[in-house]
Amino acid sequence: MFCGSKIDGNTVLDGGYRWGCLARHEADGKTWYRTAPQLSAVDVSPDSYLDLTSDGQVTVDLDTIPFESLEQLVTISNQRASPGQRPMLLVTPNLVKLGRAADEVLTSPLLEWLQRNSPVFERALETRGQRRGKTLVHENLCVARVGDLGLKVAIQKALGERIVPLGDEYIAFAKGSLGDVRRVVSKSGHVVKEAAQHGD
Repeated sequence: MFCGSKIDGNTVLDGGYRWGCLARHEADGKTWYRTAPQLSAVDVSPDSYLDLTSDGQVTVDLDTIPFESLEQLVTISNQRASPGQRPMLLVTPNLVKLGRAADEVLTSPLLEWLQRNSPVFERALETRGQRRGKTLVHENLCVARVGDLGLKVAIQKALGERIVPLGDEYIAFAKGSLGDVRRVVSKSGHVVKEAAQHGD
C-alpha cells in the first residue's frame, strides 16, 4: 500500500477487519487477512448493529452495519451523530419516509427488529398502517401549473421554502402566498389564469 506516509500495517488491517472489508484468521500464532466475503443485510442479524439507549433511542453501530442495511435505514428515518468514542448514529422514525418506503424495506429484518424493540418505531409503523391508502386533503393550498422554466425559477427564488415543487410543471404553496406569486408572474410579463376554486 502506498499512501504518501509511513503507516502501521497492523492498525490498517485491524481497521479493515472492523469495517467488514477484511476477514481475519489466526493460525500458529499468526494473523492472516483476506478480502471479506460480501454479506447481504439478510446474512447479518440486526442485533449485531442496532441497540437501544437507556432512554429508548435506537443506536446504530457504523462499524458493523452492512451497507445495504444502512441504506434501508436512511430511507425510513432521521439520523444524527451520537457523541462518543465509536462511530454511532441515533435514529428516529420519519413518517414521510416510512410512507414512501419500498416493500422490501418494510418486510426486512431491520424493520422487524425496530418494530419489536423500539416503542417509537412501533408507534410510527402503526400510524403508517392506519394512514396507508388514505388521501390527505390540504386546506388553504394552491397548486399552480408553470410551463415556463424561467418563470418557475423566478417564483422559486422569490418564495424560497414557501413553495413545494410537485413535478414537471407544478408547484404548491399556501394560499397566503398567492399575492406574492401573482406579483412575480406579472413582473415577469406573464398572465395568471385561475381555475375554479373548491371550498370557497
